[in-house]
Amino acid sequence: MKRVIIFAFLAILNGFGVPNAQAETLDVSPLFSNIGFESGNLNGWKVTRPNNNYVASLSPAVNPSIDPADPANNPTLLSPPNGSFFTGLKRPGDYGPDLSYKLVHEAISVSVPADTKFQVNVFANRGRLEPFDTPGATGTVLVRIFGWTTGGTVPSVNPSNDNWSRTINWNPSAQSFDFAGVPDGTWGQRSFVFDPSADGVNPADLKSLSLSVAAQNHNHDQYIAIDIPIETPLPDSVILGLEDREGADSFLVLEGFKAGRTSRANLDPISF
Repeated sequence: MKRVIIFAFLAILNGFGVPNAQAETLDVSPLFSNIGFESGNLNGWKVTRPNNNYVASLSPAVNPSIDPADPANNPTLLSPPNGSFFTGLKRPGDYGPDLSYKLVHEAISVSVPADTKFQVNVFANRGRLEPFDTPGATGTVLVRIFGWTTGGTVPSVNPSNDNWSRTINWNPSAQSFDFAGVPDGTWGQRSFVFDPSADGVNPADLKSLSLSVAAQNHNHDQYIAIDIPIETPLPDSVILGLEDREGADSFLVLEGFKAGRTSRANLDPISF
């Protein structure tokens, strides 16, 4: 006699009413407009100046003409690692400050469950400009997700000094892009996770959220460039499948998906 065992796996989704024992990690790229500069501009972003080493604008705003140095003096220009656009800044010559730029996204309203963590993936590329092959590039990239627990009008940033209209309530330290194993002139990708709970802030209290990326040159004849991929969210759906093979147990699998929420709760098998 054939024995049928039914297993159900229930994904933890908003609205399912099942408690989640683990913190959820939410990728913020679908939340912020034009996060990967795919509008061909910096709409939704502000170029800010924390100090005089930071430029007041990027020209062009996207896809600057950058020729990374290489021993063969190959004239191939830098191209985006993802999509059609990236941002970057050259620091030619040995005069003046080591130019940097900082992009701050306009704040958005958010409502997330407690124990939510926020994640963003970032591409970065650093190198020397032709014909300076050595020494290696020393550029750095700093990434930060931060927010406000107070409601009302969504806060705004002053591009001239990088100050916000309201005090930031969740203000974690910026995280550095790790260029280890990424050769000069090559795009690398890193993932950054920020946990409000670890900083004593309940994510459910957050009302607004923003993201900043600072790209810094630290020597002459160098460049620094960044891009942000848009992670496609999984749909809010339930997939029901039945596997029935002769001579084998059958499995009934119930799965649900939610952007940034992939944990499952296993239920006891039912035999009959």
